[in-house]
Amino acid sequence: NKVDGKFIPKEENKVAVFGIIERGGRVYTQVIKRMDRRTLMPVIHMIVEGGSTIFTDEWRSFATLKKEGYKHHKINHFRGYAKKTKDANIHTNNIEGFWSFAKRRLAKFNGISRDTFPMHIKECEFRFNNRKDVLGAIRKAMAAEKRRIKKLAPKK
Repeated sequence: NKVDGKFIPKEENKVAVFGIIERGGRVYTQVIKRMDRRTLMPVIHMIVEGGSTIFTDEWRSFATLKKEGYKHHKINHFRGYAKKTKDANIHTNNIEGFWSFAKRRLAKFNGISRDTFPMHIKECEFRFNNRKDVLGAIRKAMAAEKRRIKKLAPKK
């Protein structure tokens, strides 16, 4: 598996979000309090299979990915946005594409409260992951919820 990892930096009045995406696959986002290694590594271990290749920028919290059992390639954005080696195309374009999608989607709200932001970013994640058939994914989720509720209902 190959994934890109990137942050939206935490600034005043902003919420820090970690995002990771499998190349050609699904994105996962999580609101985080700190952008440090102790916060990120458990999330990465939960989402990314050991031994996978991870492509990141040079954020210091990613420095131990090789020690954590991953193949790690990083891109220095001051030197360029992509680099081709004999082993890999090194870039974070996939996750950057998701951030662009999410920012466009969220911009229409003209600000989102900290309380509801996690739900909004998860909605962006859902829409991005199901962008080929959002309506079908919603129907599937509703059918699963209906089955779950039916199991909880008292027997007549």
